Amino acid sequence: MKQTDLWETPQDLFNKLDYEFHFCLDAAATGETKKCKKFLGPGSPIGEDAFKRLWSDFVKEGEAIWLNPPFSREGKCKEFLYKAIETGHFRTLVVLSRLDPSTKWFHDCLYYAYELRIFKHRIKFLMNGVVGASPNFNCCLWVFKPNAKVVTPIISFMD
Repeated sequence: MKQTDLWETPQDLFNKLDYEFHFCLDAAATGETKKCKKFLGPGSPIGEDAFKRLWSDFVKEGEAIWLNPPFSREGKCKEFLYKAIETGHFRTLVVLSRLDPSTKWFHDCLYYAYELRIFKHRIKFLMNGVVGASPNFNCCLWVFKPNAKVVTPIISFMD
């Protein structure tokens, strides 16, 4: 795992989203960076690799999954997300990702997404609980709800 993959979601951002979505699983974390009691990743008692497990095994009706994937494994993450989205193995999935409308990934997500939230600023991620630098790109949040009938995703901006 690359050192940059250990950047964690700022707690205030996660808390705001958790209040709205009620996350029960952090699908890509370590014991130090996890945002939920149940998590998948190094140090997890339920699974070391999120891309080898069905997330629905850990989610009850109405619960949501949080995913801030390691950006060095974006290709693997995208491949798994496509499968998860197509099979609907979750109720609600919220994914923090790079905002890049020039990519096929972006357009594929737009096709499947219930909602896209674009950050107005760059996120300052944490390292060992301390605010660090922002990446050299902007991020967005994808909200996937496989059972929702979506013709056009809701698009909004976040502070």
